[in-house]
Amino acid sequence: IMFTVEATNPTVACLYIESLSIRGELGPITIWARAGGWRQHRENADHWRLVFKKTVEASSVLTTLKFEPLRVAPVLSLYIHSALRSDTGIVYDNFRITRRDEYLTVHPGCAHLSPRPFSGYHPWGAWRNHRVFVGRIQYSVRHLLWRPQVHAKFPGAFKAMVLNLCLMRKRHPFNLLPEDLFFYLLH
Repeated sequence: IMFTVEATNPTVACLYIESLSIRGELGPITIWARAGGWRQHRENADHWRLVFKKTVEASSVLTTLKFEPLRVAPVLSLYIHSALRSDTGIVYDNFRITRRDEYLTVHPGCAHLSPRPFSGYHPWGAWRNHRVFVGRIQYSVRHLLWRPQVHAKFPGAFKAMVLNLCLMRKRHPFNLLPEDLFFYLLH
């Protein structure tokens, strides 16, 4: 399956994908990644970087595949491929659903039926559009530290709190804080 993930929280400095968990007949699995979208690049291996390659035992429960962390900045395309000759290698879903949480959006993609990565040929057609990743994405985030240059990226309630604290800075007990310590607290 080939799909895109997007970092959607403006207060995150970096988001890194550390592993993917999948299930199915699995077999020889490769995972490929590229910055940006996949639509014009789905049959060109030169535009992708191989990040995982291993034969994995079949599993009806999620199997975690770890690799060097991949930075999502702000969009990363992922391609998980099984070299099995059947369509049972990797479980995916047939709906056009976008899944999201506080930090990450997982967009629908397409399933690839060919046992050869990036191949455009399969007797039933190599690509199935409107498919979604079924599994788990483990990621870590590094939050953006507040400073005046990035103030606009933060939510309204936080910006109002910063403004109130800056107005109160001249009053006791805040006036006892050195300026660098005051700004450190806002970080």
